[in-house]
Amino acid sequence: MTESGKSTLARRMVAGYKTEGLHTLILDPLDDPAWYNAGASYLTTDGDKFLEIVFKSRKCAIFVDESGEAIGRYGGAMKKLATRSRHYGHNAHFISQRAVDIDKTIRDQCTYLFCFRVSRGDAETLANEYGYEELLECSRLNQGEFIKCGRFLKPKKIRLF
Repeated sequence: MTESGKSTLARRMVAGYKTEGLHTLILDPLDDPAWYNAGASYLTTDGDKFLEIVFKSRKCAIFVDESGEAIGRYGGAMKKLATRSRHYGHNAHFISQRAVDIDKTIRDQCTYLFCFRVSRGDAETLANEYGYEELLECSRLNQGEFIKCGRFLKPKKIRLF
């Protein structure tokens, strides 16, 4: 849901990647300059330019904000990004208000899930896909809370702010 903390977490992750010496490439249709304040190496609203740079680069952290919108417009290319990014050494991050806005093929490529408050239906989808009943709690999280889990990492509730 909006205002839950997704962008705050993403920008903190960008700052962390910068500390590690990794470049961060951001696709954000809102062109929010806060990404640069967090240390982003590259920010664009142009999905074609973004994808071109991503596939020419190696070992970067990739962030696609408003992923549902981007995947709808660049579907095949976004699937390629999700399925091949690790082969380029990238860490890809897809940020969306609704899990079901992200194609299942892309969701299946996600090693980690950072789930903020979502609808009951989205929580059920994620609980079924990841195999953790604890993800049902995502429909009841407060602002700034999220559950982090992975395909092989048990869920843990975290308070961001």
